[in-house]
Amino acid sequence: MIQLKLKQVGAALRSLLTWRPPTTVGLDIGAGTIKFAEVRWEQGIPELMAAGIEKLPPNSVRNACILNKEKLVETLQRAWALHGITGKHVVVALSGQTVLIRELVFPAMSDDELRQAIKWELDKYIPAVDVANYYYDFAVLGPVSDIQGLRVLLVAAPLEMINGITEAVGEAGLKLLAIDIEPLALQRTMEKADNAIVIDIGVECCKLNLFQQGFPLVSRFIPFGGARNTEALLQEAIEPELSQREQWQEQQAVLVTGRCSDEEPVPVFHQNVELLAGILAREVRRTIDYYQMQNRNAYIDRIIVTGSGAQLDMATIYLSKILAGTKVVIHSPITSLQISPSLNKVSFQKNELQMAVAIGLALRGSDENNGG
Repeated sequence: MIQLKLKQVGAALRSLLTWRPPTTVGLDIGAGTIKFAEVRWEQGIPELMAAGIEKLPPNSVRNACILNKEKLVETLQRAWALHGITGKHVVVALSGQTVLIRELVFPAMSDDELRQAIKWELDKYIPAVDVANYYYDFAVLGPVSDIQGLRVLLVAAPLEMINGITEAVGEAGLKLLAIDIEPLALQRTMEKADNAIVIDIGVECCKLNLFQQGFPLVSRFIPFGGARNTEALLQEAIEPELSQREQWQEQQAVLVTGRCSDEEPVPVFHQNVELLAGILAREVRRTIDYYQMQNRNAYIDRIIVTGSGAQLDMATIYLSKILAGTKVVIHSPITSLQISPSLNKVSFQKNELQMAVAIGLALRGSDENNGG
């Protein structure tokens, strides 16, 4: 009887010390929208309870820095009120060209010594005038095989960005669990992404992340300056008119059936998609070549395409053709998720690829992904 009581007390203490909120909300704050996903865990299985997208007023956020906190707070409160979100605990992503994600090598040393060493090295990667205005953290990836050293993943972001996120979340009545980075959030929603390149195609730019042994070791932003009307192309892919949908279906049928000849040139829409695929393929090759110059044993076994641009008709087909020999797949962020009956599946599936980061952030709140 005493042993049973002790076990019950021990179980209660463990539950108290490892408490997690009933649900976690992933919050992906972009330049024009916020995307959110609420996940709860039942016996180790994640269930998507709510998800959606809310537009932000113009000039509220730029390059992940908050320009109009009041408008962002209003949008957050509206999202919680309209979309049936019950949880208040959120995980937010850091993104933007001012966020530094980089693999470094240091001699073997303690964590305290490493933190100081990184502090003195920061001005190599961040302009010296800005170093004092940056927050940084790191994770030791493991030893370097041929020397007595450590592989370290460094993440640094402007304090203005972090403080702005923290203040806005608090003023909206929410509780910040963690601030994460987009590549790790995306990876939580993926299978077989340990040695892959993830192409996240957005309306304004493309984010390219290289993973090795499960770690995001290279993160790049690819502008779309070389593709004609790419922004309009992507916007139309997200919200095309019915007539455009029918036209594109007819155009794809021409390509698939091989009826396209010299008299029937490839439609302009697909020419633009092929041009975009060529730009992305070139950047993928450059990224792989750059990393393999420093890491001879590195390899990539697949390319994973996500984001709103993954919806572009024929995009992955063109990429596969150009990057012959490398598997190209479209990401689905809900393969391991149960979907709550209360969620509008038709509406969600339409925006599924845009929700990948938000879902990955929400998954960080689980026991299985605690802190990872």
